[in-house]
Amino acid sequence: MFFLRNYSVATVMALVAATQLFVVQTQGLVSWRAGGFGMYASFHPRHHEAWVTTGDGGEPVRYTKYDAAADCEVYRAIRHCLTWPSNLRLDEALLGLPEELRQATRVRIYRLNFDPSSGVLSRKLLAESPRTAPSGAR
Repeated sequence: MFFLRNYSVATVMALVAATQLFVVQTQGLVSWRAGGFGMYASFHPRHHEAWVTTGDGGEPVRYTKYDAAADCEVYRAIRHCLTWPSNLRLDEALLGLPEELRQATRVRIYRLNFDPSSGVLSRKLLAESPRTAPSGAR
């Protein structure tokens, strides 16, 4: 009875954490699910960022979904694309912009990925507009 009374909560917590870590490592479960321990080890799977380049030749500007101070017409048009990015959604969002701005704007949406074993932060391209041909294509 002494063990049950003093260690039962800690034992259950350790079993839940161990089960979640086992499933993440062996079955490919996203670490944010089934217990949510991923918040301590990785980016949220829907943490996306948009890099916007306008025709004025400036550097790309980075926006995330939660940039409350962003006062950019392009950002306001594409903000909803940062939740579920796709090329089709991005193209539809940019249709609402004036023609000259749409023609001079390039938008790329990336998902961040951090590999804790190597310490490398990388980005995966999810959507872009206008789309470019693959590097090997002619």
